[in-house]
Amino acid sequence: MKPVPLPESSPSSASNSSHPDNVASNSAEIGVPRPLGPRPLRVTHAVLSLDAGGLERMVLDLIDQARVQGHRADALCLERPGLLADQARKRGARVISLDKRLGVRPWMIRQARRALKDLKPDLVHTHQIGVLAYVGPAAWSLGIPVLHTEHGKHYHRRGTRWLGRVAARFAGIFCAVSQDIAEAAVAHRVVPARNVQVVPNGIPRQVYETVDPGEVATLRRDLDLPPEARIVGTVGRLDPVKRQDRLILGFERLLDRVPSARLVIVGEGPSRPDLEHLIAARGLGSLVHLAGYQNHPERWYNLFDVFVLTSASEGHPLSVLEAWASGKAVVASRVGGLPELIEEGRTGLLYDADDLDGLARCLAELLDDPETADALGAAGRARVAREFDAAGMFTRYIRLYQKLISHLVCP
Repeated sequence: MKPVPLPESSPSSASNSSHPDNVASNSAEIGVPRPLGPRPLRVTHAVLSLDAGGLERMVLDLIDQARVQGHRADALCLERPGLLADQARKRGARVISLDKRLGVRPWMIRQARRALKDLKPDLVHTHQIGVLAYVGPAAWSLGIPVLHTEHGKHYHRRGTRWLGRVAARFAGIFCAVSQDIAEAAVAHRVVPARNVQVVPNGIPRQVYETVDPGEVATLRRDLDLPPEARIVGTVGRLDPVKRQDRLILGFERLLDRVPSARLVIVGEGPSRPDLEHLIAARGLGSLVHLAGYQNHPERWYNLFDVFVLTSASEGHPLSVLEAWASGKAVVASRVGGLPELIEEGRTGLLYDADDLDGLARCLAELLDDPETADALGAAGRARVAREFDAAGMFTRYIRLYQKLISHLVCP
């Protein structure tokens, strides 16, 4: 079986029909469908790794939802298994790592092909364009359809744009987690607008809705937080794009207005040494806590009075949804898909990414006015329940899976 080729899918054909306003919101035009009755599906999620991050946790949620709804999902890791691989296995997934080294390795396509022959999926779901470049051709050679999800904007460099245009040819449906990301892919002629779907992330919200006062008290005690401390917190990979350095500098300015404030940063990553040096250099060692990677981040959201995200680029971050599901007000930089996600003054506050005074002002406003913070958090929680539940996300994907499989024709 071979996928039906996409009509006019070459990058050159995207110039007229690929305006961002034309990005599809319901279905991709991939030919004339053939009826397909509901049946259990076997899906392989292809990722760089299952390291701790929003993309990877979203894949775990998809694996979990597949199990709950009677399907099967496995994981193919291009570079390494990652910290979350064991959690994927506990959810019933097989995890195969190709152990690709850095650099261009064309022969990895053959290894991906062998892995897919072993996993025998009905469909491959790739995440990030670099993964699609290797796993897409492997799947195509076996007649396995590919659905791709893009989680960020990576096309500012010519080489990445070229890679995206070539790799996208192997995706029957090209998804993005936010309108902002979809429009970027279309604007850079990576994919025609008619083939792009926007499928927002979802989370298992019930996990975040339960508050255990005993756990919160334990965390405060473990961090040696004084009773009067007001907690600003964030959860995410310690990475330059997350700009936790600017968070620390903005927090320093916040102390002039809210001396009782404390900052808790949950996560691990390559920026940790630089952040530790910055904290020490600014004399903030007793006020800023690097909590490291946590298996159960939901426990930490309940510790926070306000959640903050200071990224230089974001799509549709899980951490904002998790903070909302925990009933927390959100302060975030006005970048990427965040203005699309956050209704300013209703579900959170936004500030210009380079405005440290603006960051401090937003944080102080909510710490000084708990009633407003609670109202923003409650509105965010209601929105997650309406729009961003993990089961709803999986339902949207399963419909696209079935749509894509129904467009296969037998030789």
